[in-house]
Amino acid sequence: MEYAQAFMQFYREDAYYLERTAHWIDRVGIARIKEQIVENESSRRTYAERFVYSQKFYQFDPWKAHASDQTLRREYEQLKPEFELVS
Repeated sequence: MEYAQAFMQFYREDAYYLERTAHWIDRVGIARIKEQIVENESSRRTYAERFVYSQKFYQFDPWKAHASDQTLRREYEQLKPEFELVS
């Protein structure tokens, strides 16, 4: 998980706005990414910590909002038939 978080943060900090990861990797070079993420434990840990910290502010869970709001929860309640089916 730490490697993935570090990679994402390194990409977020180094890539151009809206640059795709594949293009970024081609531009930066896999050797530099490997040097920063795989071979340098302190750099990897720092990037991962910054990623986790950033997600505290930018993550929004719409399902959590629906679950905690009684008005929104009603949308997902099971429908109750108004009449009883007779077989």
